[in-house]
Amino acid sequence: MDPRPSKRPRVRRRRDDRSALIRDIRGSYRAAVARTPLDEAPALVSAAVEGGFCFGPLDPVSNIIATAVARMAPPALEGTSSGAVTAVEERISSWAKEMARRSLDALVAFLVCYFPHLPTSVALRYLRAAKADLLAAVQLVEADRCVCAFRIDSRTARTALRCAALAAGHPSPDELVATTLSLASMAADVSKLLLPQTKRLSVADIEQLRVVLARGGSLGCKNPQELRAFVDASRLPAGSMKKMAIKDEPLATHTESLQRVLLERIHGFYLQALALLPRHDLRHRYHRSLVKVGHLYGPLDPVSNIIVNTVWYDAMFPGLKEHKFELAMVGRSALMRAERCSLAGLVGGLRAFAGDNLSEHDALCYLLQSNADLWAAMEALQACLKNQEGDRDPTFHCTVPSKLYRIMADAACHPNPGALQEFYASDRVSAPLPAKSMLLSLKDVESTIRALSRMTPRPCTPLKPHQLPPQNERFKSIISVNKDRFLADYKSLHRKLKVALDEYMRNTEGPELVIHVICGANEYVADSCGPEYSSINWPRSHLKYHYSHFNFLASSARGEPKLFFAECVNYEEESDKMRKTMCCPVVVPATDSEKVRCLYCEYSGYSIVHPVGMNYHGGDIDFEKMVLGKHTCTNECIFNRGMLVTDSMAFTEEDFVYFDPKRDHDLVKAVNTCIGVKEASTEMAP
Repeated sequence: MDPRPSKRPRVRRRRDDRSALIRDIRGSYRAAVARTPLDEAPALVSAAVEGGFCFGPLDPVSNIIATAVARMAPPALEGTSSGAVTAVEERISSWAKEMARRSLDALVAFLVCYFPHLPTSVALRYLRAAKADLLAAVQLVEADRCVCAFRIDSRTARTALRCAALAAGHPSPDELVATTLSLASMAADVSKLLLPQTKRLSVADIEQLRVVLARGGSLGCKNPQELRAFVDASRLPAGSMKKMAIKDEPLATHTESLQRVLLERIHGFYLQALALLPRHDLRHRYHRSLVKVGHLYGPLDPVSNIIVNTVWYDAMFPGLKEHKFELAMVGRSALMRAERCSLAGLVGGLRAFAGDNLSEHDALCYLLQSNADLWAAMEALQACLKNQEGDRDPTFHCTVPSKLYRIMADAACHPNPGALQEFYASDRVSAPLPAKSMLLSLKDVESTIRALSRMTPRPCTPLKPHQLPPQNERFKSIISVNKDRFLADYKSLHRKLKVALDEYMRNTEGPELVIHVICGANEYVADSCGPEYSSINWPRSHLKYHYSHFNFLASSARGEPKLFFAECVNYEEESDKMRKTMCCPVVVPATDSEKVRCLYCEYSGYSIVHPVGMNYHGGDIDFEKMVLGKHTCTNECIFNRGMLVTDSMAFTEEDFVYFDPKRDHDLVKAVNTCIGVKEASTEMAP
């Protein structure tokens, strides 16, 4: 069957959204023309044609007038004949459609370059809901994602502004950026000059506005709360700000977009959990259980759940003796899978609680609102449904915690869901926890480890010979090759980071630091010219990427682990000698904070924390090249490729490292399927 017809409704909806927005923007241009004294200010006509965009911090009509006036060169307020006025109006009318298209390109470029994980189709839906009002659209996106972090003068916003100006084909992009920032800093004053919106402006009004804009304003005075207050209710769609005000069903890409946002938030919890686990235990014992079942659902807060699930599984289902070796890296695919399984468990549990009353999209919204805390999401859902039902109490399908735990474990593909359900139903899960707080400290983690380590391991049910999956020499070779490849990659990455960390310590003259664990790696970062065609990375790729981006935790002898970012040079060829390695500490971003973006890491699907206010490859220049069509990646390409990677719950190389033939039946069956070996029996032990 041809899969292409399934794309037609999506393409048609996107075309409809663009058409509706073009109509709205052209209406704004007509309103702007009606309000300006074209017969007395002909210079305004040329300015409007060259740079009068509806893009900016004001309402669309005011943005068109303000950006046009900002380009006027004084003195130019001279009267014209009636025939000249007619020619002027015809000229404006002929340019309106083109300017509407360019304005829409600018609006879309700003949204997709400012917000990560935002496909163009969803950006168009936000803009349509906001009627092409930029700040209103920004607020809608932030409301859906449960954040309030937009600052128009931040580095990410400045990059998005420049990308918008380039996408619009503005004759002077830096000028449009400066005008937009200036308008934002004195938005209230400019708005007063343009009120009421039905008023036709006089020549004196235009001149006064030009003087105010020429004077400019101080930047940095518009924090998120001030900007929200400035966008009044008349500029926002009617209805709750917790959902995008669009009557249609949410796009599939909109649901996927929220999923990526929540996964990135979950990643932050894993970074916190890795910092709390003791270095020796993490490297020698808990690495295996973390990548297998270190999920964040459970009766505690997300970070504590990750730790408890990790320690419990190691105590109940210890690994083989040959697995007791030091490994200071959580593989990017394994960590991503743990995060994806955690999300699947949370969504499965919340939907089981609500039954048919909750879609996957709405479940993601509640989890974003509750910051990935299942119990807080359940309370919010219960309160919302009670408000909808009025006096009648809503019916919830699954309210028994032990049943929810089993549902979540099954949804997350937990290898021992029954044992996890039994553990959560007992009082052992809360016994080692602090009495007054459910949040674990370093001392609490040590206490938890001691308490759970005393649990009696559950013996592995022996299988009869005819039940054992076949393991021929080719099978053993695949296991060995994948294990050796992972360990070789680990040694190579660890060596690069050791060099970067040593250089950082020399430059800062700080205390001696030791790598706690590597928790993020992307070896596919190119310089500003893009990747090169080369055989140096063959057979993995026919392209040469010049840099790698890393996150790792490092600590001194007595200090707590801190998160670091490193940009390391991949190769030592003659052309790479001038490239520089960079290493610096970073902070796990708060859930309600602006994200620092990297085109290559988002394309690879890896969540890596990048430094604020520092230059690295994959940042500003790459996004500018993307909107100009001069980059190998497009916004849709970045989103789709990242979604393909993060949506996987498949086996990873670390599964081969910790392969246990008595437990890993699914891995054996998957490998045998790949090499064409038929199973002797499908009967498996419980």
